[in-house]
Amino acid sequence: PGNLFLDTLPNPKTNDWRNNDYWTLASKDLYLIYGGICCYCCQFINLVQSPSNVDHFKPKSKYPRLAYEWTNLRLSSPRFNNRKGTKKSVLDPTEIGEHWFLLSFPTLEVIPNPDCDVNIRVAVQKTIDHLNLNDQMMIDSRESWIINYCLNDVSFDYLRRYVPFIALEVERQGLENELRAMFIGT
Repeated sequence: PGNLFLDTLPNPKTNDWRNNDYWTLASKDLYLIYGGICCYCCQFINLVQSPSNVDHFKPKSKYPRLAYEWTNLRLSSPRFNNRKGTKKSVLDPTEIGEHWFLLSFPTLEVIPNPDCDVNIRVAVQKTIDHLNLNDQMMIDSRESWIINYCLNDVSFDYLRRYVPFIALEVERQGLENELRAMFIGT
């Protein structure tokens, strides 16, 4: 139905998409494939709180023919979908290489991997800046997950499931035993 809509109106305006948002039919499958993890902040999205989580990586306003293409859909929290907007300065999450983004402890800031090629580091930094991955809300969110782990409120497997980037970085840096001292002083 999406392609039929585009055949009749090849360059839809914002209001034209209403009642033609067929990509929402894929939202449940997208959610399942991503395991409920936002592709931009790498944290779990509660489906009940955010039922519409489809991001068009290439914006439908600029690329209407991709609006219904599975390869252009990403699972994103509404906050990060809005932050990404229509700009091209955000790396495609499906094309990010291993360890391009790192987590700095104890500041919990996301940083580019200094071992990456300079062009990759620049692109990573642009993505961090554009998505505002190091704003206070994101730092506090990461800290909350870690403190819950340090207080034994959640297991490390729970971190792996709900905040995989944090868990990956803790393991990669070998900090499993240092986190408690770093964050709660014991």
